[in-house]
Amino acid sequence: SSDLEVPQVYLGAPSEIPAGVQFPVRALAAFDRIHLGAGEDKTVTLHVQPRQLQYWSKKDGKWVDASGKRTVSVGASSRDLRVDQAVN
Repeated sequence: SSDLEVPQVYLGAPSEIPAGVQFPVRALAAFDRIHLGAGEDKTVTLHVQPRQLQYWSKKDGKWVDASGKRTVSVGASSRDLRVDQAVN
């Protein structure tokens, strides 16, 4: 028998937020559903799409890369985050 696990990647708001732009404190950026047997380990690769690192600029009328540091969190849910890493 196997258990369903759902590894998830969350992105924190950037450290530099332009005036008039809003970001959630933490946003789901990628996830997968995997089945694991008792005691089984599995390597999972989750891809965060480039658009997840951008915001819509009304002023410029286009998607813009967010600047500053962001926290990438990984876990089984937003309430069970086991890894936090700051990235630029």
